[in-house]
Amino acid sequence: MNNISPKDIEALERFNTNINLRTPTIVAYLLLMLILKEGFGIPFPYIAFFLVSFMLLSFLALAFYFDRFPSRGETILNALFLYYIFDLFLLTLVIYYLGGVTWLGFIFYSFYLLITFMTFPRWQALFLTAWIIFLYLGVAFSQYFQIFPFFSLFLPGSQTPLNFPYVFTTGVVFSATFILVAFYSQGFYQLYASKILELQGAKEILEKESASLEKRVESRKKELEKERKGLEERIGERKKELENEELVLSERAEEMEKFQKIALGREEKLRELERELTKLKKKLKP
Repeated sequence: MNNISPKDIEALERFNTNINLRTPTIVAYLLLMLILKEGFGIPFPYIAFFLVSFMLLSFLALAFYFDRFPSRGETILNALFLYYIFDLFLLTLVIYYLGGVTWLGFIFYSFYLLITFMTFPRWQALFLTAWIIFLYLGVAFSQYFQIFPFFSLFLPGSQTPLNFPYVFTTGVVFSATFILVAFYSQGFYQLYASKILELQGAKEILEKESASLEKRVESRKKELEKERKGLEERIGERKKELENEELVLSERAEEMEKFQKIALGREEKLRELERELTKLKKKLKP
């Protein structure tokens, strides 16, 4: 896909984290059930093997589809959300065949509670949480009202500390579940730790760029201040030059005015001499 947005990249990382965590977890439970059944004679029903195997294969099929046909991050997460709705139903069937509320089935929901709030938006995570509660209550009520036949690895009367298979199987499943929950937590921790490191790196880059920008702004500010002072000096010098020129022009104007007055006085005297000369000529005529 070209031009993948950061939001799509984040969604793909969450989806890939689910693949990397969920696949080995389901395989580990399959192997654990097989070892307990074949090695210690714990009567895990074959339908539980079938359902868990189907959960694994269906999830791998979903991962294979999006690997072959890349899509937007939002589309992938929505498809994963719908898949988990179906997958939780399958898990509830597994819990039912393992004993329902009479054994440890409810602890398997812990993986989904961890995944949902780490992977999906808040409303989808809350919906899946409500779906888990609804499914488990459905198992509880169906067993209480005996709507379906009762299945259990250990009958209620055999669930005592003196029953070694019950204590051993319970301890092994509890321990395996806690280890795998820690594995899930570590996986999402690494995902978000890398995000935190990326954000810290981006923050450091921004801080460096900000410091560099501040230096450039300060340097440019000093340059502009020098240019302003230089311009003010040139303006002052030019102003003085203009004042000097104005003074020179004023002096010249005064000189011209004096010259004009002198010239006008001479013309007036010439006119008077001409008039006197004319009078003298008239007197000299016989």
